[in-house]
Amino acid sequence: MRTQSLLVAVIVVVVILAFRGGGSAQTKTFTTPWGHPDLQGVWNNQTPVPMERPKELGNKATFTKEEAAAAEQNHAKTIVGFINQVDPTNACPPEKEAGCIESLAVWLDTVKVARNLRTSLVVSPANGQIPYTAEGRKRWLSSPTGIATEGKEPGDSRGHWEGQTLVVETTNYDDRMLFRGATRNLRTVERFTRVAADAIDYRVTFTDPATYATPWTVENTMWKSDAGMYEADCHEGNYGLANILSAARAEEKKK
Repeated sequence: MRTQSLLVAVIVVVVILAFRGGGSAQTKTFTTPWGHPDLQGVWNNQTPVPMERPKELGNKATFTKEEAAAAEQNHAKTIVGFINQVDPTNACPPEKEAGCIESLAVWLDTVKVARNLRTSLVVSPANGQIPYTAEGRKRWLSSPTGIATEGKEPGDSRGHWEGQTLVVETTNYDDRMLFRGATRNLRTVERFTRVAADAIDYRVTFTDPATYATPWTVENTMWKSDAGMYEADCHEGNYGLANILSAARAEEKKK
């Protein structure tokens, strides 16, 4: 079993055939018609929560429900503001901001804070920071983002079941696909646990002594989506790009 899921801000499709058992935190199991626990579906892991806890939050590890809702709303406002900057011809006027935010759901995935309400995706160490070694941080800051070779998996993945949880361990990472300064000796252990009809708890632990002082863990929620899967690509009717280019030519003529 192979996987390429390392917190990329994408819709995740998980089609699973078998695992069994139950955990103390889960009161209901989800099974396929043929009797196996079920992780089938289209799942969305988009979140406004940053990887590491912002310094200004100090020791605040979790949001209140009200703060989580505000974080989701502020993220939507940020997207609308960005759209206004890149496409001022079709900018959303302030008095229509609420409607513009609502319309985002038509063409963007819903962005939600995880069920754990954490203020960072990193949940261990407790400070919400990635525990880099000095060399690991230097490597992370100086390395370009890895780009996959077509058809190339980032590493060798093996899956097994622990009760209600799918566990995927990946080793032997490609040197061209190293994650956050890690070496090819990076080992990741991902855990997928369905906890509700519309939610999977996702947890991944990173281990690489050459890069991180201790193993560190990320948690997020994958939310069930009724949306279809579409190719992420430009289209022939992309008038926004035409507006950007024409505006740039107009600026050039002024010089």
